[in-house]
Amino acid sequence: ATMARLWIDATSLKVRQGGQIVSVALTLAVGVNTDGRREVLGMAIGASEAFAGKQSPGLFSDPAYPSGPNSCAVLSAAALAV
Repeated sequence: ATMARLWIDATSLKVRQGGQIVSVALTLAVGVNTDGRREVLGMAIGASEAFAGKQSPGLFSDPAYPSGPNSCAVLSAAALAV
């Protein structure tokens, strides 16, 4: 899929894990296709933003985009270790 714009960003969330509340990072990839429609291309959860951005194999694991977007005009990654 060709994307005119691609945003990758992460946010910290509190989740219940093993009966405890822990912080995790949700990394989200959102693209705008050539028709101007926004699409969520993938998401991954990691222990921190650096982990989620750099080492998350599941970010582009959507079957509709088996290898992620094939081209992108503008990429915006907000302070992630990608």
